[in-house]
Amino acid sequence: MKKLLIAILIWLPAYSQADENADLVENFCYALQAMALCDGISMRVDTEKKLEAKVGGPLRGRDSKYNGVCMAGISNAFDDEQKGLCEKAWNQFGCFGSVEPKLLQKSSYGRSDHVLCEYE
Repeated sequence: MKKLLIAILIWLPAYSQADENADLVENFCYALQAMALCDGISMRVDTEKKLEAKVGGPLRGRDSKYNGVCMAGISNAFDDEQKGLCEKAWNQFGCFGSVEPKLLQKSSYGRSDHVLCEYE
């Protein structure tokens, strides 16, 4: 328990640094994980590069200053997996999303209800 508390205290300041891009990165990683778990939801291949240009560096991975933030987004998506993840992700990050629109789109592969959009 003591080790867990120490780990949280070390991780928390790095995660809670005031950074205007942190929410964007967390949302992207949530959407990316939702895409992996939800049938029919996809992300354009150019979306990550556009976001990297916006934040000035990689969004995820060992060399990213946002790696912890991204991992939080992925973890939140896993937490929501049994609580309507796919609908929530689409409502927040789909073409007309309420949080960060156009991160996700509805795939056109074999579907008649596709909804395509491009993140700008």
